[in-house]
Amino acid sequence: MAEIDEMRDSLNTWVIEVRNFACPMVPYVNGDWYQAKRIIQSSADRLRRWPDAPQFFDELSYSLARLEMLTSPVRAERRYVGPCPECEQDVTVFPEATVATCPACGCRFDVDAALDALRGRLADMWLPREQARRAAEIVAARPVPLGSVKTWIARGKLAPRKTGAGPALYRVGALVSLLAKSA
Repeated sequence: MAEIDEMRDSLNTWVIEVRNFACPMVPYVNGDWYQAKRIIQSSADRLRRWPDAPQFFDELSYSLARLEMLTSPVRAERRYVGPCPECEQDVTVFPEATVATCPACGCRFDVDAALDALRGRLADMWLPREQARRAAEIVAARPVPLGSVKTWIARGKLAPRKTGAGPALYRVGALVSLLAKSA
């Protein structure tokens, strides 16, 4: 996840800055959070004199809060509704929500409309057979049996788009349409 990587990189950068200011001889390997904690703890009294300390504490607080939000079990109970129409930030909501609010810019938008737009974009995608089948299940909100997909291909109802030496790609919307006809 890109945001988690950004927060990790920010924390690593600041730990190195603290180390360089307060205890330059201490070794530090990026991502060694135990060592990062020890560097910050042992530098606490020296950080009071550091000109960048306010920015460091602001960034540290923001990064830790953001990481907690991104990795918390509560986040698993949320559902993805797509990017914000204003700033392209990914937005998640609780399952019962009807309106989504972007955490970055505060833009509010309708959840159902956003999900319909996501399904529409998904239906237009060309994917390898198994991925297309799973995507069709999301769009159609019902199972798409692998056997049916293989039958549609064998009977010529579902035609792949060949792209050189790679795998055959199938349009998700075509699978959804065939599924609707078979019901």
